[in-house]
Amino acid sequence: MKKFLIPLVCVILLAGCSSISETSGTAIERTSLKKIIKGNTTTTDILTWFGPPDKIIYYSVLNKQNIRQRYMVYVYEYIIKGGMTFAKGYPIANEKISENKNTLLIWINRNTGRVENYIYKKGIPIKQKSTEKTKSVRKNVNHNSNITP
Repeated sequence: MKKFLIPLVCVILLAGCSSISETSGTAIERTSLKKIIKGNTTTTDILTWFGPPDKIIYYSVLNKQNIRQRYMVYVYEYIIKGGMTFAKGYPIANEKISENKNTLLIWINRNTGRVENYIYKKGIPIKQKSTEKTKSVRKNVNHNSNITP
């Protein structure tokens, strides 16, 4: 009886363990970036190839001839989360859930409607915020606030 009980308990416990992989945002393949030709690719081309951006940033600058150049930056972000979990998504003790972000930024001249530049960054780790550091900083600030100049 004990021969079957111990393996059965192990199987039940391990059945709850799994690895997770969550994604959000727009996935961009590196090979699709070859389609972008600076000065030639249009806004319509970008929207057709990659879909709507996750964010759009608008800004304008004056060039050397004092002519206002208007730009918009299309931001595509793809976040990948992964790690080991136990029973309903709770992380296993001391197991960190990793997060990486792929980012594509495309600068489009709003006067011409054409791409001027783009940058693609793959696998940028997203740092987790530490509550312990925040608490220790608050303690130091409160302690130092009693000091008068």
